[in-house]
Amino acid sequence: YRAVACTDWTWDWIIAKNVPLPGEVTPAAKVSVAVNEAGTRSTTGTHIPVGVCACLGLQSATASRRFRGHLLLPPAWTASAVGGDGLNQSDAYWTNCGAFLTELLKGADGGSGWTGAQLSAYRLCIYSRKAASLSLPYVVHVSGGVIRPKASFLRRRERGSI
Repeated sequence: YRAVACTDWTWDWIIAKNVPLPGEVTPAAKVSVAVNEAGTRSTTGTHIPVGVCACLGLQSATASRRFRGHLLLPPAWTASAVGGDGLNQSDAYWTNCGAFLTELLKGADGGSGWTGAQLSAYRLCIYSRKAASLSLPYVVHVSGGVIRPKASFLRRRERGSI
C-alpha cells in the first residue's frame, strides 16, 4: 500500500474495527497500529486535487447489489495519473494500485492466502449493513476485484480529512 502513496505522504496509523450489527449498542472493538512510514511513489509534474483517486471494486459470488464492495485508494496526486475522466493505465499510480489489488486478493476465495501468523487464518469479505438489518446473511467472501478505470473523487479529502 505504501507504493500507492507518494513520498510526501506518511502512513500514521492502520486502524481496524468491527462493524456493529444494526441495533447493537456495544462499542465497536478496534485495534490500531502505528506505522509512521512514508509512501514510496515518486511524483513529478502538476498536482491535481487531492480528492482524485482510484477505486477498487471487490466482487463476490453472490448475485446481489448488497454485496458490492469498494475501497478508495490514496490520491493520484499528479496529472500524469489521469487522462480525461479516467485513470492513465500506463502511469505508475495505476501499476501500483494493481500490485496492491493483487496482494489484497491473496485473501479472497481462491487466493493463495495472506502470510504471517496474524493474517493467515483470515479471508477478505464484504459486509452488508442493509442485509443485517433485514436479518439476512450479511457477510460474503470476496472472489475477485478490479481497478475501476474511471477516476473517483472523494470530497472529504478536499476538506482536509484524509
